[in-house]
Amino acid sequence: MDISSGQLIWMISAAIGIMALLALLLVIFYMATRRRILQENLVQQELKIAHQLALNKQSLQTQEDERRRIAKDLHDDVGSKLNVSLLYLHQLEKQLDSQTKGPQILEDTRDLLNGIITTTRNISHDLLPPTIESLGIWVAIQELGMEVNGSGQAHLDLHLIASELPEIPGSQGIHLYRALQELIKNSITHGDADSLKLEIRMGDSGIEIDYSDNGKGFDTKLPNISGLGMSSIEHRLLVLDLNIRYESAIGSGTKAYIRRITN
Repeated sequence: MDISSGQLIWMISAAIGIMALLALLLVIFYMATRRRILQENLVQQELKIAHQLALNKQSLQTQEDERRRIAKDLHDDVGSKLNVSLLYLHQLEKQLDSQTKGPQILEDTRDLLNGIITTTRNISHDLLPPTIESLGIWVAIQELGMEVNGSGQAHLDLHLIASELPEIPGSQGIHLYRALQELIKNSITHGDADSLKLEIRMGDSGIEIDYSDNGKGFDTKLPNISGLGMSSIEHRLLVLDLNIRYESAIGSGTKAYIRRITN
């Protein structure tokens, strides 16, 4: 059967159309498959991050539980026994003749015991600041500010109004306390700063914290700066859904901004 030129053109056009349709379907299938793979990878990545965050949170909580246990043992057991030993020493001192050599030895021993008691109390306080559980995180941070100013190493200009801030449970507040404590320590120890400023307030998205120092600063573009304790700060803040952003340069001090993580 003869095929006219019009029919031939129609058949060629139909074949081209079918091939174009098949190519389009192939592209659509490829794009859909690629999108599905990307979505699956994204889900896997999110699950991996969530799992890592959960592990970090569990690890930090285990550390804090151990700190709490040791602090309690130091305060309730070791501290109490040292105080009882000091009382026994006082009683023994009364019974000895003041002319003998004993009283001087006892006085030296008493001074030593008092020093050990003070050291034990300080260690217990560092492990678990009692103010956090008794009076709350904001009062504890105010107390931290007084400790910094009383140390003579630096002056901390602290701005916060506790009544305007939401209370954070002690089990979570301890992470914010440790993060700020590490931030201050880094400024003084690594940055040689002697003037610090800390402002805590409520913002549109929640708690906002601005921090700055007059230290020697650092290059934020350099890798492995987490060795300055920054990794610990970031992990603790992540427990509270907070992140931290630094602004710093050599010789220009450091600024840090802590904000709630928003999707």
